[in-house]
Amino acid sequence: MKLVNSASAIALLLALSGGLVSGQALADLPTAKVDIRTIDTNKNGKVEKDEYLAFMAKEFDKAAGKKGYCTFEEIDKGFRAMPGNLYLGGG
Repeated sequence: MKLVNSASAIALLLALSGGLVSGQALADLPTAKVDIRTIDTNKNGKVEKDEYLAFMAKEFDKAAGKKGYCTFEEIDKGFRAMPGNLYLGGG
């Protein structure tokens, strides 16, 4: 689990580094909308670090597939897609 958490943290740092990557992504990342409250697995109204890292690990695994890694382009594409896909639910 620590390796997955480290990979998620690295992916987040790469994405936040500000567009250091370019090119076409090699994998199609999920595009379905996600209710951000689903990250709150203990339903306390807060997203703790372990919940966030678990969510990001699942997203990484979806993008990586059987190959077990993501390219910089895949990570970049995934993070660029996220803001429009995370919402607070409702209407």
